[in-house]
Amino acid sequence: MSDQITKLRKRIEKIEALKMTSPWGPEYQLWKDLTEKLVKEIFGSKGLRLFKQQNAVVLDNDAYIRELNGRKHILEGLIENQDEYKPDIEDKQNKKEPAAVRFTESARNNVFINSQIHGGVEIDGQGNSFIETKINTLKKEHPFWFWFGTLGTLIGIITGLMFLAQYFGILSNSWSSNLSLISTRTDIATTTPKVSDIFSRYNEMDRALDQQNFLKDYIGVTVYGTGTFNNIAGSFGMDNNYYLYLNTPGALVSCGFENVDEVTKRRLDLLRAANRVSFLGTFTGSTLNGGNSWYMRDCSFAN
Repeated sequence: MSDQITKLRKRIEKIEALKMTSPWGPEYQLWKDLTEKLVKEIFGSKGLRLFKQQNAVVLDNDAYIRELNGRKHILEGLIENQDEYKPDIEDKQNKKEPAAVRFTESARNNVFINSQIHGGVEIDGQGNSFIETKINTLKKEHPFWFWFGTLGTLIGIITGLMFLAQYFGILSNSWSSNLSLISTRTDIATTTPKVSDIFSRYNEMDRALDQQNFLKDYIGVTVYGTGTFNNIAGSFGMDNNYYLYLNTPGALVSCGFENVDEVTKRRLDLLRAANRVSFLGTFTGSTLNGGNSWYMRDCSFAN
């Protein structure tokens, strides 16, 4: 406080020099603005009102001198009676917090007030929208509930997308069946011998005897394979039996689909070149078409 009083006394000393300047000129205006700020800091709004009451009504040189003298007397009187003129609580709050971001005690927790409006969106003093301000407050004061709510929102969005996917036929009617099917495919791919692995090992062997002995271990075993569509043929005299030819890594495979139902028949009819197919079948160790394709019996779709 003593430093501020010292500053104010220096402002008073400049009054005599102001009397020699142009009435209400730039020097006066600068002195007045700086002095008003200092008066408000020291004596609050009451002291500032007294200082502002000295504005002259008639604008001539004599009035200018009278105004300066009046302001000098007011400042000296405020200093002498400084105990009676102190910043009130409102002045202190205004000094600590800008008006654009001032909160009442209840508003600190719930309601944003005294905001600026830009294009219909409420903006606080840091340039954040009303929603951003509420989110930031929630993150600081209730971090658990913020992240819990965020997780719930994400689950809701994912659920909505799954409903849309089901509606447009991307998912089957039963999500549980889809999850079960995915789990089954994973088990098949990891526990069932792969045709590609069998033929890869078979092709590495130089002797026919070693190859024959190797394949014996897989005859009658259910195997899993993936390949691209090559061709499809029916079995003579058997309307519901088909041979599906697939290009798999290492060999051409002929999958025998016996006694197929209508769903499987439609899937077979829709297959075209470059379509990728995953299948399950029983390894026979025998070939068809003059040894050009390896025959798998009791085949079914694995995808």
